[in-house]
Amino acid sequence: CEKLSVVNNISSVNVFAPYVFANTSLTSLSIDNAVINEGAFTNVKTLETVNLGANVEICSYAFANNENLTNLSLLASTIGSYAFENCIKLSTLELPNVEVVKEGAFKGCKSISTINLPNVEVIGDYAFANNSALSTANMDSVVSIGSYAFATTGKNASNLLVNLELSNVQHIGSYA
Repeated sequence: CEKLSVVNNISSVNVFAPYVFANTSLTSLSIDNAVINEGAFTNVKTLETVNLGANVEICSYAFANNENLTNLSLLASTIGSYAFENCIKLSTLELPNVEVVKEGAFKGCKSISTINLPNVEVIGDYAFANNSALSTANMDSVVSIGSYAFATTGKNASNLLVNLELSNVQHIGSYA
């Protein structure tokens, strides 16, 4: 289905099976209430805009390797492991409702320069690793930062500005 570019009534779907729309030619998605299983929209090279409501469960690799994804609106509270890995054109993350960013969720998203996650409590291992443009991360509510969460980030890692309210932090993993 590589040439599939439009799916009518996609918002009425409650469960997206693993890899159901992988390698298609969709350009935008808007989903309010659904489970997006592993790899459901992975490798969609034409996908530019994704809007996900608060009642969306984002599983592992759901949107991985979508190299043209530039616009992400997300109201869900948890982002699955490697869900947006290698989405290389994402530049800013404004995700006010996110509380958990699982392992590798934004790994390799090398254009992200700013992260604003005011309600995030848990950042998994490698969550933002290999993001070479990262310069600012605002996370006031974080309690746990996994190992290598910010490994090899920033044009000059010593210039990475991270705003953390450390009074809440209970765990910081190795090489975070």
